[in-house]
Amino acid sequence: MGNVHEISSRAIAFRIGRESPTLKESFDPVSHDFKKLNEPIGPSSLAVLDLHLGVLAIAMRSSLAASPELLGKRFDALLRASGPLIESSYDLHVGEIYDPSDFIEKLRSAYKIKMFFVNFRRPNPTDINKWFQEPLQNALAQAEGEKGSVGFDGESLNSETLASISKAFSATGDEVRAKMQLPDENGLRWHKNKSSLLGFSADDSVSLSAIYEEMMSVYGQLKEES
Repeated sequence: MGNVHEISSRAIAFRIGRESPTLKESFDPVSHDFKKLNEPIGPSSLAVLDLHLGVLAIAMRSSLAASPELLGKRFDALLRASGPLIESSYDLHVGEIYDPSDFIEKLRSAYKIKMFFVNFRRPNPTDINKWFQEPLQNALAQAEGEKGSVGFDGESLNSETLASISKAFSATGDEVRAKMQLPDENGLRWHKNKSSLLGFSADDSVSLSAIYEEMMSVYGQLKEES
């Protein structure tokens, strides 16, 4: 981790990567021999972090990981192995935030929603839904737990209420699932909010400030009406 740059008082940008050897072939004009040399390379990827909410965006790079999820897990492992974190009493988790748009569309178009569950962890205390997430977070903390689950069961659950809950829990990287019947399906089936990661595209010429603003705009859409 390096190339740390302060975007503002609440945001930073940096690069994460790794150093690895690579075999390079070259021709020596003096000896007229072809040679194989091991030269280190250091592929890296840009990351932008909101220090207040803990929202992190990492640019995908295939030379570092095969998927965004794997890249996030490797960064999580890197942070957990750092000396300051090990010496402190804090815990840290880097988790995916999934785009719930497709899941919410399914909720609103369903003929019937029979069951609804959310799996949750201790979210960022400054970034939670006050009427639903906060009581659950407090109960989980008092029970000294790390993860929790809560659900609803009914003949036909209210889709708009479930959509609001889904956005709130998706914003904190938690799983939401519902057993419902869609117009193109026969009978009830389980569906989850984890169909695609929340993300955006940015050109290399775009400034770090613009990338940060876009990240917060995309993330802010999850918080609207949740």
